[in-house]
Amino acid sequence: MITCCSFLSTEFMITGSDDSTLLLWDLEQTGRNLVKYSDHTFEVQCLDVFNRDSNVIASGGNDATVRIWDIRMKQPCLRVFDKSQTGISSVRFMPNNVNTLAMGRDDSTINLIDLRTLGKIGTYREKGNIDSISSMQFSKSARLLFSCSANSQKIKIWDTLTMEKAGEIKDIGTEPIPDGIKSISLSQTGEYLVSGGKQGTIAIWN
Repeated sequence: MITCCSFLSTEFMITGSDDSTLLLWDLEQTGRNLVKYSDHTFEVQCLDVFNRDSNVIASGGNDATVRIWDIRMKQPCLRVFDKSQTGISSVRFMPNNVNTLAMGRDDSTINLIDLRTLGKIGTYREKGNIDSISSMQFSKSARLLFSCSANSQKIKIWDTLTMEKAGEIKDIGTEPIPDGIKSISLSQTGEYLVSGGKQGTIAIWN
């Protein structure tokens, strides 16, 4: 089963699967997968493609690791880090900064990591919450980090400098968000945030 996917370009796409593999697909020529990456040992839960170089990819999985890839290399898995007891459920590169990565865990913790030193820049977690982080998105300036959980009806907003919760989005106009949130995305201009819910609800915020 495909668990996550992202375009590298109009010609290529990469997917993660519950069989622990990543597949690189040729969309234009053959419509088939070109390369299989089998370094993860359990289900791949998430991936992200760096916005300024689509050859650089981050992936996270139920083997509790984050892996950094450069698909141009003979050995594409460049780095494995943060092996722990908790699965990685979401990863997101900071915009225009290939050295900084946010990773969300199954225990609701979010860590901001400097990939050069493998040191933690920040940790974000709301007390009492044990929901798996299902999706994350940086604001255009990267000052804010939005996160959501599949069992929560809120989008949380974190300040990446103060490492504190800056607010939350919990309603559509006067109505509460009707179901858990599986995915969030920011428009290219940075003006709009879109969420997709477990029961098919799509909401847009300005």
